[in-house]
Amino acid sequence: MAAELICSNCGHLGDEKQVTKGSLGIEILLWLCFLIPGLIYSLWRLSSRYSACAHCKAPNLVPVDSPRGRQLAGQFHPKLSREQLEGTDYRGNATKGRIYLAIIAIVVLGLIYLALL
Repeated sequence: MAAELICSNCGHLGDEKQVTKGSLGIEILLWLCFLIPGLIYSLWRLSSRYSACAHCKAPNLVPVDSPRGRQLAGQFHPKLSREQLEGTDYRGNATKGRIYLAIIAIVVLGLIYLALL
């Protein structure tokens, strides 16, 4: 069970958000026009993901139960008690990534099938 996170930029207290660099529109265009550049761009986008604050998209997240996290919680949320800051269940969401990869695989297989006809 992981601790809740706090952003050191804006003080947002909560879960992280996965941020992917690049543009989905450019990726789709590259897949429709050129197979190899689309694959390279997709791999770059998937490898450039990072965890960020859900509010300000900054990558500066700190666990609340760390010394720096307690300092930030005291600075940004002085009225919250220690019990409110501890013991929250934190899980990332990998479902979107799996769906995204499945769509890419279906598109690639469809293009290969059309090329063989």
